[in-house]
Amino acid sequence: MAGFKVLMHHPTRLTRNTNMFHTAPGKLRVGQIGCHGVANNHANAHRNSGNTQLYAVCDINESLAKSFAQQYDVPHDFTSAQQMFECPDIDLIDLVTPDHTHASLAIAAMEHGKHVLVEKPMATNTDDAKKMIEVAQQNKVQLMCVQSMRWVPKCQDIVKRVHSGDIGEPVFARMHGGCPSFWRPDHWPKAASGGEVDHLLVHNAMHSLDMLSWLLDDQPQNVYTIGHPGQEGVPLWEYFSINVRFAKGAMGLFEENRMMQPKAYSMPGTGLHIIGTEGTIVMSPSKDLSVSLFNKDGMHFPGSHMYMMPEEDNFAAMIRELADAIMQDKPVPICPQFSRHVLAGVLAAVESFRSGQPVEVNHD
Repeated sequence: MAGFKVLMHHPTRLTRNTNMFHTAPGKLRVGQIGCHGVANNHANAHRNSGNTQLYAVCDINESLAKSFAQQYDVPHDFTSAQQMFECPDIDLIDLVTPDHTHASLAIAAMEHGKHVLVEKPMATNTDDAKKMIEVAQQNKVQLMCVQSMRWVPKCQDIVKRVHSGDIGEPVFARMHGGCPSFWRPDHWPKAASGGEVDHLLVHNAMHSLDMLSWLLDDQPQNVYTIGHPGQEGVPLWEYFSINVRFAKGAMGLFEENRMMQPKAYSMPGTGLHIIGTEGTIVMSPSKDLSVSLFNKDGMHFPGSHMYMMPEEDNFAAMIRELADAIMQDKPVPICPQFSRHVLAGVLAAVESFRSGQPVEVNHD
């Protein structure tokens, strides 16, 4: 193996450059593939989760892999995903790679007996997502798609209130806000040359539609998408508005938007309005994400503002729950089949944007 030699199949010991590395008991050893962008969120989360240890990193850019490993005190680095999969001392593969690589890398990792956490989107088509689920079942490993917004405390509180009936039967949910423009210049040439002018919709809508689907405990049935081209010479479309009809009848509306200044937003699409038959919940898209609960007459419920609710690294909280599920052989927090349904909705939204027509979501 590049960079280190396995002395023996021992659960806590590997050697690299004569330095001993000890894995703490009760922790999963993680191999992270991808060392750019949101990879930093993942690395920090493994550092803070309490039950995972970033054991190796991999990137096709060797200098990036080495500098990333040094930055996060990771003892092993690779440029070959296959070599990482063959390492017997890695329990979980964390995929933070371009969207089109998710399925093939996840399948290969699971065929080597590794559990897999994959960044959204789970795959770029539902057939690949279905294959990923089948391979996980065949190899008796766990598979989960990243949806970090589910571990934002205020989002969790809102979902709990909706599911417990605090606003009656939900009728309409809207998610809105701006997205930071951290990836834009890197993605322009490739996405535009490949015809993916709707890259923003493909890449980011997984967050918003997952949130609405989780909130309503339902899956998208029909979608209609409109958009607006990019500004200031940007070759990608930078605004999309997506209307959704859910299977149980509720309506949803969300936007993917890079035109708004990101400074007013703490994370993509954090404004929420949920209207029910007996009340309404509102979460502002401001940095404090203040939450208000109203009854159907518009009166404010005492104590519904949660300005002082403690915040935590939502990535670390997500990974902690995933690792607990793996170590206890329990279902993962987000069922991969649920993520596949969300992906189907996103792909239908893309089809609607391109055709200009409403599209039925294909969940087969």
